[in-house]
Amino acid sequence: MRELLELVVPGASTADLCQHGDDLIVQKCAAAGFKSVRKGVALPTSVNVNNTVQHYAPVADDDENHPAYVLQENDLVKVELGVHIDGYACTAGHTTILNPSTDFPTTGAVADAVTAAHFAAEMAWRMIKPGRAASEIHEAMMRIASAYKCVPVRGTYSTRIQRYTLDAGNHLYNAIDPEATDADGHKIKQEDFQFSVNEAYDVQIYLASTTHTSTGDAIITDTDSAPTRTVGHPTLYHRDPNARHTLRVAAARKLISHITQVAETYPVTTAGLDTSLRFGLKECTTHGLLVPRNVTRTADGTAVAAFRFTVLLLPSGQVLRLTLPHQQLPYVCSDHEMPVELATLLFLDQPNALRVPPVPAAQPGGVTPPAEGSSGGSRRRSRSRKRSKSRGSSVDAREPL
Repeated sequence: MRELLELVVPGASTADLCQHGDDLIVQKCAAAGFKSVRKGVALPTSVNVNNTVQHYAPVADDDENHPAYVLQENDLVKVELGVHIDGYACTAGHTTILNPSTDFPTTGAVADAVTAAHFAAEMAWRMIKPGRAASEIHEAMMRIASAYKCVPVRGTYSTRIQRYTLDAGNHLYNAIDPEATDADGHKIKQEDFQFSVNEAYDVQIYLASTTHTSTGDAIITDTDSAPTRTVGHPTLYHRDPNARHTLRVAAARKLISHITQVAETYPVTTAGLDTSLRFGLKECTTHGLLVPRNVTRTADGTAVAAFRFTVLLLPSGQVLRLTLPHQQLPYVCSDHEMPVELATLLFLDQPNALRVPPVPAAQPGGVTPPAEGSSGGSRRRSRSRKRSKSRGSSVDAREPL
């Protein structure tokens, strides 16, 4: 993510950024070892700009009717990607602003959306623990959004993840589309649940400003959610493991076989498919074997900010954030303030939260200096350290301030 964000600059093509992000994942997975297991892209890179919410991953060789967007100054850019090793996925999402001046912060509706989304994501991370009800986290997110004159985006949600699936149930909706229905035609409702140990969650926070980014005029009048609309044509698809159909077109059969072998049920991008395989998309989507991930946007003139990370609830009751917050946050200044009781929680390290300890400084030769009073037995100590890591003692619990 950090390497990709360095390339997010004015003049960059979103299609090139998406392709570079996927190439980085493949390259780093190849160098990560684990040669006997599958590994690679769990969520193709998408670059969503301004009021675009999700799944914008244009293809460089697409037709002239759907040219890839080229980034411009003052764009609000959201980058998302995911990687898996042996089917166990980790996702990440970050928001940045292409501010031409590093001396002056971004203000207005854009600053409100970024600030609210960042604080809501950090609040969710601090509140998630075994036994906690999802409704409590949603209530805190709504209070933060309201304080910054923002609303959650409809159709976006955090979800439990399992091996080879990014959606294993337990949806924590940011906001529910009142017209959305499930596969059986029933209206989608938020069902409360409690977080449990031995679970992993893909936490996704999407908040939109209610006012115009330039004029400040009110655009979204709904105080609970921001409606979305589908735009363009999808380039991301995932396989429905429960769908069955006998395909007649040879290209469709080859496509399903290719996706099953490469990605299982993880999404794939058409940029990574040969032209011969793309001919099978229509039949596969018509019969529900492949499900498109539509590109969505909020009202024109609004700003959407998003942050995404993965958490793991350990058997000890502690929570490990797998996607570390190493990315530089954009320079913004909002005119609004957060409620005092919520701000207090943000500045406290929770006792159930875990952090990865810093790597000890190594000498120029790459050898870590031994501790004082130690002599010899380096191989024995090395094995001891490996054993202690397997027991989880290499990760320390944070103490409350």
